Amino acid sequence: MAQLFAYITHTEGTLDDSAAELLVAASKFGRDPVTAIVTGSGGTLDAACQEAAKLYSVVWKFDHADLGYPNA
Repeated sequence: MAQLFAYITHTEGTLDDSAAELLVAASKFGRDPVTAIVTGSGGTLDAACQEAAKLYSVVWKFDHADLGYPNA
Protein backbone atom coordinates (compact mmCIF):
# COMPACT_ATOMS: atom_id res chain seq x y z
CA MET A 1 0.00 0.00 0.00
CA ALA A 2 1.54 3.28 -1.12
CA GLN A 3 0.96 6.48 0.78
CA LEU A 4 0.16 9.42 -1.47
CA PHE A 5 0.49 13.07 -0.48
CA ALA A 6 -0.77 16.28 -2.03
CA TYR A 7 0.75 19.62 -1.01
CA ILE A 8 -2.20 21.99 -0.90
CA THR A 9 -1.61 25.68 -1.43
CA HIS A 10 -4.02 28.33 -0.25
CA THR A 11 -4.45 32.07 -0.10
CA GLU A 12 -5.96 33.48 3.08
CA GLY A 13 -7.67 30.15 3.79
CA THR A 14 -9.09 29.64 0.30
CA LEU A 15 -7.72 26.56 -1.44
CA ASP A 16 -6.16 26.94 -4.84
CA ASP A 17 -7.98 25.21 -7.69
CA SER A 18 -5.16 22.68 -7.87
CA ALA A 19 -6.39 21.03 -4.64
CA ALA A 20 -9.18 19.16 -6.42
CA GLU A 21 -7.03 18.53 -9.49
CA LEU A 22 -4.30 16.93 -7.36
CA LEU A 23 -6.83 14.61 -5.76
CA VAL A 24 -8.09 13.43 -9.14
CA ALA A 25 -4.56 12.92 -10.45
CA ALA A 26 -3.38 11.08 -7.34
CA SER A 27 -6.40 8.79 -7.33
CA LYS A 28 -5.28 7.43 -10.71
CA PHE A 29 -2.35 5.76 -8.94
CA GLY A 30 -4.63 3.48 -6.99
CA ARG A 31 -7.31 3.27 -4.37
CA ASP A 32 -5.15 4.31 -1.43
CA PRO A 33 -6.29 7.47 0.36
CA VAL A 34 -4.49 10.69 -0.51
CA THR A 35 -3.21 12.76 2.40
CA ALA A 36 -3.46 16.53 2.07
CA ILE A 37 -0.57 18.53 3.50
CA VAL A 38 -1.51 22.11 4.34
CA THR A 39 1.02 24.60 5.74
CA GLY A 40 0.78 28.09 7.14
CA SER A 41 -0.11 29.84 10.35
CA GLY A 42 -3.11 31.13 12.24
CA GLY A 43 -6.77 31.28 11.39
CA THR A 44 -6.31 31.17 7.64
CA LEU A 45 -4.58 27.81 8.01
CA ASP A 46 -7.50 26.47 10.04
CA ALA A 47 -9.92 27.62 7.34
CA ALA A 48 -7.81 26.00 4.62
CA CYS A 49 -7.69 22.72 6.55
CA GLN A 50 -11.46 22.73 6.97
CA GLU A 51 -11.86 23.22 3.22
CA ALA A 52 -9.30 20.50 2.47
CA ALA A 53 -11.18 18.08 4.74
CA LYS A 54 -14.19 18.41 2.43
CA LEU A 55 -12.10 16.83 -0.35
CA TYR A 56 -9.52 14.68 1.44
CA SER A 57 -10.16 12.00 4.05
CA VAL A 58 -6.82 12.75 5.75
CA VAL A 59 -5.41 16.26 6.30
CA TRP A 60 -2.06 17.00 7.92
CA LYS A 61 -1.69 20.55 9.24
CA PHE A 62 1.74 22.11 9.72
CA ASP A 63 1.26 25.30 11.71
CA HIS A 64 4.27 27.57 12.16
CA ALA A 65 4.81 31.27 11.53
CA ASP A 66 7.75 30.52 9.23
CA LEU A 67 5.45 28.51 6.96
CA GLY A 68 3.13 31.47 6.36
CA TYR A 69 5.10 32.40 3.26
CA PRO A 70 6.27 29.14 1.63
CA ASN A 71 8.08 30.95 -1.19
CA ALA A 72 10.16 33.12 1.13
